[in-house]
Amino acid sequence: MRGSAETGAAVLTGARILAVEDEFVLLLEIATVLADAGATVVKCATVEQALQALAEDSFAAAILDVRLVRATIAPVARKLTELGIPFIYYTGEVTSESTMTQWPRARIVSKPARPAVLVNAVAELLQVSEPRAHGR
Repeated sequence: MRGSAETGAAVLTGARILAVEDEFVLLLEIATVLADAGATVVKCATVEQALQALAEDSFAAAILDVRLVRATIAPVARKLTELGIPFIYYTGEVTSESTMTQWPRARIVSKPARPAVLVNAVAELLQVSEPRAHGR
């Protein structure tokens, strides 16, 4: 996923994005790619951190890994749904994962993805979400 030159213009300008990923290097890469596209990214490595971030801040969209160490991302997906925040799964898990089947409308982007693919997936979420989701 390295390199952001292929992501083009800052299509995510003004969007606050929650990124939940337990692999530190991958989390930094996701954050860099989205920041290069203009987003402000809040990084979380655990379900607890993500739920705390959702309690304290507002987000336009989220990117979720399905499995964090031994925890499932389901509590975060439930909270995002409750708050009306769209999300994508960015995962190497198979599509039969029960967490993903609970939210069939969530798009799945397979790891690893080119920066443009990830940015475009988030941009698509923002186009279908309500304008209130941008900023705080």
